[in-house]
Amino acid sequence: MLERKLVSILALCLALSLSGALRAAAQAETDPGPRTEQPAGTPRLELSPTEFNFGEVWVGALVKREFTVKNVGDAPLEIQKVKSSCGCAVATQPKSPLEPGESSTFSITYDTKRLGSSRKKVTVISNDPTQTKTVIRVAGRVKPVFEGRPNNHLRFDKLDVTSVETKSIRLVNQWSEPLYLKLVEDQNPGVFDVELLPITPGQEFELKVTTKPPLKLGRNRITVVLATGLEQMPLVKIPVSGNAQPRVFTTPMKLYVLPKNTERSERTLEVNYRTHTPVKVVAVKASLPTIQCAVLPTGPVPRGRVMASIPIRVELPAYDDFPEEGAKLYIYTDATEEVYQELSVPVYKRTTRTRRMPPGHGRDESQARRLPKPRRIAGPPGTTQPAADEDADEQGDEEQ
Repeated sequence: MLERKLVSILALCLALSLSGALRAAAQAETDPGPRTEQPAGTPRLELSPTEFNFGEVWVGALVKREFTVKNVGDAPLEIQKVKSSCGCAVATQPKSPLEPGESSTFSITYDTKRLGSSRKKVTVISNDPTQTKTVIRVAGRVKPVFEGRPNNHLRFDKLDVTSVETKSIRLVNQWSEPLYLKLVEDQNPGVFDVELLPITPGQEFELKVTTKPPLKLGRNRITVVLATGLEQMPLVKIPVSGNAQPRVFTTPMKLYVLPKNTERSERTLEVNYRTHTPVKVVAVKASLPTIQCAVLPTGPVPRGRVMASIPIRVELPAYDDFPEEGAKLYIYTDATEEVYQELSVPVYKRTTRTRRMPPGHGRDESQARRLPKPRRIAGPPGTTQPAADEDADEQGDEEQ
């Protein structure tokens, strides 16, 4: 009797368990589980036109083009920015955001005051995942009304404050009709005399510029303005510049003793002068007895050279032996002008300057590059000195 009851109970439990499993399986088939959000739509940018080729235009002409941007996707399109690769191509900003199917316009204007061929780009930055940066190429050529030969500017090199030099350029008419250039009145020519001479009336002119001493040390510059009589381009502007150096000066203008100079080291200093008034170095002295100087021999100056130099070998103490306050070299010449009879060159003790890198850049401070410095020249005391070469730097001083 007891055995039958136990068997019945076990059978009932098995039946209930099997029934629960079947209900769970049926529910799994009909219930898909937690709902997942449907993916959002995608913005799509369509641009028309896709480039800006303005061909050949005259200088001063208005060059502008409209562009249409449209959202052909199914989510809002955000135009984050329209930026140009240079200041000569200026772009406006379209409406943003754009709903699906919506359009907006913007324009690009090119500055045709810049002569010659142009290859620039304007970039449209958006949230279109397929083209976050859409590039518009801007190309064309700007033609001058008057072409300067050999250049569209005049530049005087290697001047001193007493130089009288003349340079000229030819201005050739490129317009389809005769044009009669003339100097605009009430210009200030500064340290230059300016003449405009007709070569072929209405077609070709010569612009002649002569320096007029005394020039100022450093850059002397003006812009010569010519009237064309043409409505589209009424003025032609010709830049004129000249760099006046002292008649006698040193390069470099200062010397350095660096931590890497663990032993005595040598530098070469040069006294530069203009060949039409040659000078000699008669003595070199140092404020520090441990600095040794010697004037090196020079050969004859080649004919036609405007500048010549006298080298001086300078032997400097090791870094640890050099005083913190530095020292000074005094160079004496036989120049007729008193201001050039004594030149001074300071010598500094300093550590190497390094460029600080942003955190995580992957380079430690010891690997950072040294900052280049502009190269300058040392002339008479109390004068402001121009650059000996505007494109040079002083890196060579530190490398020695």
